[in-house]
Amino acid sequence: MSSKNGEVRETADMEESSEVFDTLGDELSRRILVEAVSETVTASSLAKQFDVAPATVYRRLNGLCDLGFISEVTDIRQVSSSEAGYRTDVRTLVLALSSDGFDVVQAESGLRAAISLVLERIDVTEATFKFDDGTATVTMSMDDAALHELHDSYHAVAQGDGDGNGNGDVESDTDQ
Repeated sequence: MSSKNGEVRETADMEESSEVFDTLGDELSRRILVEAVSETVTASSLAKQFDVAPATVYRRLNGLCDLGFISEVTDIRQVSSSEAGYRTDVRTLVLALSSDGFDVVQAESGLRAAISLVLERIDVTEATFKFDDGTATVTMSMDDAALHELHDSYHAVAQGDGDGNGNGDVESDTDQ
């Protein structure tokens, strides 16, 4: 699993989802992810900073690399020693629970992850982007249940009852 170059990755496999939860449940792995967000880090610098054995750090780095959360930096200009450097690749993780288990959506941005989740449920029939105006118009097709969920969710977020910032106008048959 990887999120390089802005792609969105999903984990549907229960075993891999379990690995994600185990990794994120480990304090050292979380601390490594945080440190590697803003700068390239090395195993020896992390071992020294967190006062743990280098072998312990390498095990965590290998696990984080296997999940696509972190990658080895090969550009020598980003690393000040001959030791390999590491950077966090993922910026957003979204956990979605369904009757099939957990899906873990991993992306470079929250918007990219959110759009990925929406596009799984909704068919976009037309999208127009006007960069000069800074607007986008999207026409979507969905079943009644998804339409009602989209309507209710939008209103909750747009009115500040959800995770939004309380702005945005919407018109719908039920509003009139």
